[in-house]
Amino acid sequence: MIAAADGLEGDAFERKLYVIRRVAELAAGPELVVPSLSSRTLVYKGMLTAPQLERYYLDLADPRLETALALVHSR
Repeated sequence: MIAAADGLEGDAFERKLYVIRRVAELAAGPELVVPSLSSRTLVYKGMLTAPQLERYYLDLADPRLETALALVHSR
């Protein structure tokens, strides 16, 4: 978990998270890919078929989860 320092909020915190993500990815090399590091957006990524999503990401079945947008790409 990453918490914002006192006085760091909103867009400034998002920019700091982006920089942290990029520095970590560049330092680790091509083996590390972080799809998102944001305090506003949660990104799920996996090589799954659509029917596998609910079984793999259990929180998607939780009735307390609310979202304005969900996007699934399937081949």
